[in-house]
Amino acid sequence: MLRPVKPGYDLVGHALPWDVYDRHGVLLMARGTAVADAAMLARLRSRPVYARADELSAAGVVSPFTRLRELAASLAALPDLPQGQAVTPRVTLLAEGIAESLLADPDASLGWAALDRESPYSVRHAMAVALVCELVGRQLPLDPPEQRSVLAAALTMNVSMHALQDRLFGSREPLSDAERVAVDTHPERSVAWLRARGVEDPHWIDAVAAHHERLDGSGYPDALAGSAIGLAARLVGLADVYCATVAERQHRPPRLPAVAANDILLGRRRGFDPLLAGVLTRSMGGHPPGTLVRLANGEVAVVIRNPPGGAVSLMAVLTAEGEAHPLPAARDPSRLATAIRGYVAFDPLRHRFDLDRVWGYRD
Repeated sequence: MLRPVKPGYDLVGHALPWDVYDRHGVLLMARGTAVADAAMLARLRSRPVYARADELSAAGVVSPFTRLRELAASLAALPDLPQGQAVTPRVTLLAEGIAESLLADPDASLGWAALDRESPYSVRHAMAVALVCELVGRQLPLDPPEQRSVLAAALTMNVSMHALQDRLFGSREPLSDAERVAVDTHPERSVAWLRARGVEDPHWIDAVAAHHERLDGSGYPDALAGSAIGLAARLVGLADVYCATVAERQHRPPRLPAVAANDILLGRRRGFDPLLAGVLTRSMGGHPPGTLVRLANGEVAVVIRNPPGGAVSLMAVLTAEGEAHPLPAARDPSRLATAIRGYVAFDPLRHRFDLDRVWGYRD
């Protein structure tokens, strides 16, 4: 199976450790070919290129799932950082890791956010929001430092209430008065937490403070409206609601990604920037990676790739009888027997898959 690859700058003057293909599987450059100079590397990096999964593994390339789990473990430890210790370097490394993962394999990265359940909800949610912010933010007039501030804000917007988030995620009970106050005040408390650990970046601070504000003034904590809400805060707030909506809860099933995006785009969810909502909808597509679909033959498959204007790629993971396939199997949605007939709501108790195998990072 071919996987996206981004040749690193350290390859200049060295031999390619794997064959390089275009998206149609046409060999562009054979393994062992010397990358003579920076210009040659630039040509390789200027277009989407792919390598075989087994060759990437043999060359020691870490799968995005391994990398994202490492980042999640680092994020989980962040709320325990003592007051007075600098948090910026830690969060900067996390933000850079998110950006690199999405650059290396956007489909697998989004699939991890949709299907991995090894980390607590508070961590998975922050990581998912950061991935969506990176995907959408690349198409916005944000310079690189401000885009990194957006990711930092996404990763830390709820840093003051991770434990409460995880408790509420597993509860069917309504919020107590104390929990409601904690939720309503978490933007201010998260800002205070960051300032106490040396964060001074105004874009980062503003995005955390205002990620629950809405353009129509219906948000909190300050009921800001319109241009008083910066672009970074608008983006983080939009991604926050989208990711929360498509995640399962104890008291409700997840919303389908396409439905959640369209609800925001069509104004059923109030107060969001329609231009940003349009970019998010186009970026995620109708079948985002990690979406579970029911095929005409009764199998359940995972969407592993959904390129803009391209064909959806599927891997069947459950038989028509609901049993796990011994190994994920590629399915062609253009064929009558394996056409997509509907969606399947993700159930973390039933839908446990080896993501490295589903995305072809392990045989």
